[in-house]
Amino acid sequence: MPSSAPERRIVASLGTLGKDVNRVRMIDVAKAGRLRIACVGGFLLVMLGFASCGGTSTSNPPPQGTRGQPATTNTAVLPTTSSSPPSSTTTQPAEPTGFAPADFTAISATQWWVLGCRQGECPYVASTSDGGDNWSIVGAPSAWGNPLYQPQPTIDNAMHLRFADANDGWAFGPGLYDTHDGGKTWSQLDLGGAVEDLEPGLGRVYAVVFPGPPSSACSSPRCPGLQLWSSPITSNAWSKVSVPEHFYVGSVAVLGDDVYLQVTAGGEGETTGLLISTDQGHRFTESAKFGTGYGCAISPVAETIWAFCPTGLEGLSLVSTNGGRTFTDAGFRQANGSDIAGVSASVAIAAAGAPGTPLWRTVDGGRTFTPVQSAPDGTGFWYLMGFTNPLDGYALWGDVGLPEASALWHTTDGGQHWSPETIQ
Repeated sequence: MPSSAPERRIVASLGTLGKDVNRVRMIDVAKAGRLRIACVGGFLLVMLGFASCGGTSTSNPPPQGTRGQPATTNTAVLPTTSSSPPSSTTTQPAEPTGFAPADFTAISATQWWVLGCRQGECPYVASTSDGGDNWSIVGAPSAWGNPLYQPQPTIDNAMHLRFADANDGWAFGPGLYDTHDGGKTWSQLDLGGAVEDLEPGLGRVYAVVFPGPPSSACSSPRCPGLQLWSSPITSNAWSKVSVPEHFYVGSVAVLGDDVYLQVTAGGEGETTGLLISTDQGHRFTESAKFGTGYGCAISPVAETIWAFCPTGLEGLSLVSTNGGRTFTDAGFRQANGSDIAGVSASVAIAAAGAPGTPLWRTVDGGRTFTPVQSAPDGTGFWYLMGFTNPLDGYALWGDVGLPEASALWHTTDGGQHWSPETIQ
């Protein structure tokens, strides 16, 4: 495995916290901290009162805004929305203003993309090449679902965003779209099922696919039907990757040429672990098991692998400093649905999967964690974290009840201090 990475790529995404937690997006060169525990088809926050993965919400989500037309050039005139005058008996909600990000990806400290809504209209993809000083609206996939609205996804929906370089990117979950011109135009692809995870690496992109419609997808980390697919990043030459038959595929993380595949050995109660390939998925070797039957959020940084693993009631953080051969308790114990994003062998950022909680930071390999950024309010939560280098990091804050109030936060000192970014 590579011992260092000159630049890491944020490919983090919304965490979907379900009863069976089985997915997490991580961080690093072709991967940066992702808090995503994805359930096929369901975007559920159990602790916030939503039903289990694939089911309907126990509370009525707010209606989605109308979908904006994709732009065909780097900049576009943005549409505005108008609302009907309030009646004498009904108070109308305030019109959303600005850009509300739902997902984020970056390939360097200056080149970022966000997927979200502009003045209540969705979807839009905004891009910056100067670290957030200036933004422009580019094209967007034709169908999407905002996880903060808890939609019932269709096979065409795209909720997550990844870029491998300035030209090649993907929108997915459970549909799949790609762009090879920096997001100006998008094409819909079909891998024969719901795309549950996708991460680019050096020269290749990897996707976890559940064959069939989203309604038949599995919400457990022990899904025998999940498949791993791969393609060169500059073309659509997708092919299925061979995985040892007795393992159930969970999620994928990528660091350069190294592919980390979360797997379960099969059977109820079996513990999850990692298969690691150092040759772009041609051969996999088994690493240590996590000691839990649920899927873990993994975040590789060279030879160090950070992980957060849910259990029955409370999750625990783990860290490996020898490339996954052994894992030890990293000391961060919080509710299931929490996540951890590795920055280096000693530094990591963690978020508790509960409303109104701060960002935490460790500088001693997980022996102690200190809160570094308080919650912007008491009802939202941190749902994405990642770093493109040891100093520049990112986190998304959002509220299921107020998706238009979501915000991108940025640190330039390794997570010690954070400030919100304005996307306009």
